[in-house]
Amino acid sequence: DEAAFYGLAGEFTKAVEPYSEADPMGILLNVLLPAGALIGPLPHVLVEHTPHYARTNALIVGMTAGGRKGTSWGPSRYLLSKVDEVFVLKRVKSGLSSGEGLIFQVRDPQYDKVPIREGGRRTGEILCYEDVLSDPGEPDKRLLIMESEFASALKVMDREGNTLSPILRDVWDHGNLSPLTKKDRMVATGAHICIIGHITINELLRCLAATDRANGFANRYLFALL
Repeated sequence: DEAAFYGLAGEFTKAVEPYSEADPMGILLNVLLPAGALIGPLPHVLVEHTPHYARTNALIVGMTAGGRKGTSWGPSRYLLSKVDEVFVLKRVKSGLSSGEGLIFQVRDPQYDKVPIREGGRRTGEILCYEDVLSDPGEPDKRLLIMESEFASALKVMDREGNTLSPILRDVWDHGNLSPLTKKDRMVATGAHICIIGHITINELLRCLAATDRANGFANRYLFALL
């Protein structure tokens, strides 16, 4: 609808659409969602007592694999690089495969407790430990995930024991991420992640498991049929 092309994002879409093979709605979504990722986890609106941030996920669904969805990131990437080139180079990722892998990209610093030593030897005092930084973590909690083959991520989520689906639900809900495993101590606090995936209709119908349709995973995505 014409009303969707509102404000600066709409003006940009109309300006570049005659010179692009991409669908104009794909261009628009690739402006709005990455802009939300770039803005970060500060601006928000309150719905009752719950803050809602500029954190949106979308699946761009094409009729076929040859649809005009794949080229829609190009013009938007150019625009964002003029605003913050470092963000585009370092905080735009792809390759969703596990919840732990996603947390790693926005992880908090990790500290290890080690015995306090004097002259290379332990002091011998009980409970005499200090915290030593073992991993500085990732200070930039902003992340934009661009998945050109989102069907692969859906297939991974369907494997037994894979934590990607619940972690992705937490990403949208609150951004505080922690896998429920004994060995992995990685956590992420205040993560601000936006996801744009590309998929065909047939892949979506075949790969989106019934569980993910019912547990709220799909409800956290805006589906755009181009």
